[in-house]
Amino acid sequence: MSVTDSLQVVLANTYLLYLKTQNYHWNVAGGSFFIGLHELFEKQYTELAEAVDVIAERIRQLGPKVPATFADFAKAAELKEGDVSKTSQQMLADLAADQDKIIQVLKNAWDVADKSQDEVTADMLIERMEAHSKAAWFYKSSIE
Repeated sequence: MSVTDSLQVVLANTYLLYLKTQNYHWNVAGGSFFIGLHELFEKQYTELAEAVDVIAERIRQLGPKVPATFADFAKAAELKEGDVSKTSQQMLADLAADQDKIIQVLKNAWDVADKSQDEVTADMLIERMEAHSKAAWFYKSSIE
C-alpha cells in the first residue's frame, strides 16, 4: 500500500467519524448531561473537520487528487455510521470505540509512511493519534 492509499483510508475514516460525531451532536438527549455532551460533540466534530482538511491537503502535496465522495469514503472506511436511536451513553461508547479503531488505522498508515521514509506524513499521523487518544479519554471518562 502506498502512503497516499493509506492516507485515503485515514481520510475516509476521519470524515465518517466527523459526520457521525456531528450527527450525535444534533441528536443527543439526556437531561442534565445534554449540554455537556452537546458541547463535547461539537468540539470534537470541529476538530475533525480541521483534520479532514489537513489529511486531504497532505494527499494533494504528495501528488494525487483526493477521492472525496460519499461513495469513496464508504468504500474505504472501516467505521460505521451513527445510529440516532442510541442513548447518550451508547453514543459515548460508540464514539469511544471508534477512537480506538481510528488510532489503529492511523498506526497502520504510520507504518507505511515510516517504511517510505516520509517523515512529514508520519509526524502528521502521530499528531492525529494524539488527538484521537485524547478524544477516547474524554468519551470513556464521560460514560457512567
